[in-house]
This record gives sequence, C-alpha cells and structure tokens, in this order.
Amino acid sequence: MKSNPTKKQYPDIGTVTYNVSIRSKRISIKVKADGSVVVAMPVYTDISTAEKFLLSKSEWIKAAMRRVSKRKQAPKLYTASQENITKFHHLEIGTHASADEVKIFIKNGAVSVFYPQMLNVEDARVQNSIKKGITLALKKESVKYLKPRIEQFAKKFLLPIGEVSFRDNKSRWGSCSGNNNITLNIQLMRLPDELIDYVILHELAHIKHKNHSPAFRKYLDTLLGQNSRALEAKIRNYSPYL
Repeated sequence: MKSNPTKKQYPDIGTVTYNVSIRSKRISIKVKADGSVVVAMPVYTDISTAEKFLLSKSEWIKAAMRRVSKRKQAPKLYTASQENITKFHHLEIGTHASADEVKIFIKNGAVSVFYPQMLNVEDARVQNSIKKGITLALKKESVKYLKPRIEQFAKKFLLPIGEVSFRDNKSRWGSCSGNNNITLNIQLMRLPDELIDYVILHELAHIKHKNHSPAFRKYLDTLLGQNSRALEAKIRNYSPYL
C-alpha cells in the first residue's frame, strides 16, 4: 500500500514530500542528491505528527542541504595522477596522439586514462572518462572485498543475511531491506577500513532492528566493540560523490 505523496512548503527548507508506505516502520527524513527533502511515513501516521518530527530536525536538514549544495557547486576535478584513488587502485592520467578518443584501461592496480593532446584535462569528456574508469574499478573492488567482508561478519555474528548487491549511490552508504537484502555503495572502497566496517555492521544490525532505536544503537555498539557515534561523526566528512 502506497498513497499519493503530499507536498508542503517551508520557509527555510523549501518543498518537502511526505510519502506513506507500508514498508516504512518509522518516520524518516532523507535529503536527496538534488537537495530535495523526502519524509517517509508508516501507514496510519498523520501528516501533523510527521511534520512535528520534520520541524524538530530542521537544523540537521538545513546542514544536510548545505552539504549537498556544496557538492553540486564544486565538482571534483582530476587533473593529475594520484595514489590510492580507491582501496586497490591508483590513478594515471596522460595524453596520447589519437585525434579524438579518450582511452580507459584498468589493469595491474591502475586506472589509466589517456586523452588527446588537443584536449585539456579539465574538459568534460576527459573528466567523465576518469570518473567512469574509477567507477569501474570500484565495482570490481566491491565484489572482491565488500562481499567477502560482509559475509564474514554475518557468519561471525550469526546473522541471516539475504542477497548482497552493490550500487553507485549518491546519498546512502548502504541499506538493509525487510528481507535482509543488503545494498552497499561501491564508493565505500574509497573510505578507511574502520568506516567500511562501520557501514557494513550498521546494515547488519538492521537485520535485528529495523529502525534506529536505542536498542539498535546498543546492538551496533556491541557489533563494533566501540561507541558508534564517533564513527558516525567521522563518516560525515566523506562524500559518495566522485
């Protein structure tokens, strides 16, 4: 069951979309990659209750919107070769004599991008090719590293994990469905190990707790062996945008 969305305007936030869905177990707020705000509501939750929750989180929402706006205004440029562009790959950028072709190679731990001498490295074609190469490397690494890692943790903590899939998501590091299917963001392969494990264990904790209640937080802390709040603060310094 899913009803038609309700849209409301707020002076400091803009348009907010309220969605009611049978899959929602609690009221949650999401600031999407385009800066729009969506509130997910359980069935039979009235708008006034959801609105009260929204307004109580207004400072968090505005901060999240500022982060999204900053990312949109200042896209990252890759102008030189660099080490550790992903967990297992470095980036090589160079020119070649071809008239108009941008070439991408992923081999021996390198994402290599060669562009025509007539182009500037900041040209959109070159930048898009670099990001495409990095994305391909991240997909390969996710299957190689993240899948065994989450399976290892699921076995260790006796958690009945469903299917594991990978996406290039611009707003979430991971998610866990009602059927315990877990989706992980391939951009995790650019994070430090402790934050990769934090996201994996966060999603595994949702197998037992389909919410962010105090019980969920306590269980996550147990899985991590430390207070999850510190890691949650650290991951806010990273963006899933290339």
